Amino acid sequence: MRPTGSPAATRTLTACVASVGGLLFGYGTGVIAGALPLVTAEYGLSSWVQGAAVSAALLGAALTAPGSGRLADRFGRLPVIGAATAVYAAGTLASAAAIGTGSLLAGRFLVGLSLGATSFAVPLYISEIAPAARRGALVTLNQLMITIGLLLSYVVAYALEPAGAWRWMLAVGIAPALLLLGGMFLVPESPDWLRSRGHGERAALAAARLGIGTGGGPKPPAQGPVRGTGLRPACARAGRRWVVLGLAIAVLVHLTGLNTAIYYAPTILASSGLTSAGGIVGSILVGLCNVAATVVTVLCLDRWGRRPLMIGGLAVMALTALGITAAGLLGHEGAVTALLLCVFITAGAVGPAAVFWVYISEIYPSEARGALMSLATAAHWAADFVVATTFLPLVQHLSLAWTFALYAAVTGASALGLARWMPETRGRPLTTLTTTAPPAIPVRHADCLLFDWDGTLVDSQYANYRAMAAVLAPEGVVLEQEWFDARTGLSSAEMIRVLVEERALTPSRPVELLVADRDELFLKQAHAVRPHREVLRVVEAMHGLVPMAVASGGARRVIEETLRHQPFREHFDTLVTRDDVQRGKPAPDIFLLAAERLAAHPSRCTVYEDSDEGIEAARAAGMTVIDVRPYTAARP
Repeated sequence: MRPTGSPAATRTLTACVASVGGLLFGYGTGVIAGALPLVTAEYGLSSWVQGAAVSAALLGAALTAPGSGRLADRFGRLPVIGAATAVYAAGTLASAAAIGTGSLLAGRFLVGLSLGATSFAVPLYISEIAPAARRGALVTLNQLMITIGLLLSYVVAYALEPAGAWRWMLAVGIAPALLLLGGMFLVPESPDWLRSRGHGERAALAAARLGIGTGGGPKPPAQGPVRGTGLRPACARAGRRWVVLGLAIAVLVHLTGLNTAIYYAPTILASSGLTSAGGIVGSILVGLCNVAATVVTVLCLDRWGRRPLMIGGLAVMALTALGITAAGLLGHEGAVTALLLCVFITAGAVGPAAVFWVYISEIYPSEARGALMSLATAAHWAADFVVATTFLPLVQHLSLAWTFALYAAVTGASALGLARWMPETRGRPLTTLTTTAPPAIPVRHADCLLFDWDGTLVDSQYANYRAMAAVLAPEGVVLEQEWFDARTGLSSAEMIRVLVEERALTPSRPVELLVADRDELFLKQAHAVRPHREVLRVVEAMHGLVPMAVASGGARRVIEETLRHQPFREHFDTLVTRDDVQRGKPAPDIFLLAAERLAAHPSRCTVYEDSDEGIEAARAAGMTVIDVRPYTAARP
């Protein structure tokens, strides 16, 4: 059966069905909050075991998430969601039928294994079936369903708490699992995933049903498919900036204490003076605030943008956490703590909780999106596991007030850091987002790759200038890197003249000797040689996948000496220099000898070069050439 009607209706139905995974996630993580006091009373759990009961699912999620990305990239988004949902159903039944603490923890761990996959696969899928103008709202629909699932878990706990029926609290979670499994037969696979696997016709049909374009916007520089599905090529494709940013946000969301406030809401409110039932009622109010805030986010995320909501939400959370600290220290707990907790969770729902899932679904290129979203999700749940496990022991040792003071410090620092490093992604096609950074050098399939050490891999001007400064500058004179950066492009002789004139320096030996003896200058500053970041991304991505060589017109002793100080020297299978070919032979012989040593036909070799002479030589050898100058024009 397939949905009929307009593409907009189909798209909305598809997003709604997929976002049931959020309902499943919200109920699965929130239900333990209401069940925990009853389980503790029945089994006499210590604070550490209570933490384990809450965090068992989070540990399972952290363990499953990394591999789920590879599975989603290989088999598709829907099969992973469907399989994870079946595992969730099994874990829910096992938890409800638990005969002791061990079996309860095992069932919760099984639930977590499924949540690790659905928590990233659902927003990933929704982001790929949504048009850019509505992507924020549709992906945040998943977050809305999470908050509804949390609220539903609080309501069920309130209804069943008088009877002590914690097993039924857990068993109700089977309902959203069955709903999602049935819905999987109504929706199309992601057009982005189909296109990345070479199913062009199926991708076009799916895109037509959903009413979205097949290209998503201008294409970035041709890069070829990622070789393999591992993290190394995926990270190389996305770039270190985006990988680190995604991981940082993934971890910071939980270091704020947001999910801890949700998981332990009844316990927090009970410890502030409310009864157990009153704590659950307070949790329902918290859940209502959470849902209302997420509705606002769904309506405003594509209008206001990701960055203002993230930073503003973190700022309000930091101030509110300080308020909870002050209330605790001054003895004004109870209703005051409940009110501040509502504000804290509301700010989190508007900011980091909603923005995180949208943001990580946007910042990675499609070929690496599954692998890197799963990596970020794994970090997300690992941080959640640590924070959830340590919350009750922290409260016991520090008090609730000082625990929230710690969260306030982390949250405030996070807001300041993201204000500096987090760019806006609102309304931009997925295929163009990562091009805000300098474009990645193409990674081409070939039998081998050849690099020029003293040109392509090394910022040779930087190394030479540092060497000249060491020779020219008298004791105590410091020449900052920025001084050299401002004069990039000057020849060696011009740089020496500028140094002498501007700094009134006296050369310790003749300028002619310095210019002629560049090799010695290189050796003097071997430790200062800095490889190009963009080129190294290619080297790191292809390490172990294809043979690689340094093929340089420089002197062997110089290149060997400078390579000796580089941690990536083992990435190269051979080194060919001007000393390896007969004196007077043309430059193409260096490339041909490198190909011969790597047992590769020249036509199957790719050369990364940054000079006209090197490009001409590589072409003369019959090799594919990539001119890296457009990519390395900006200094790494």
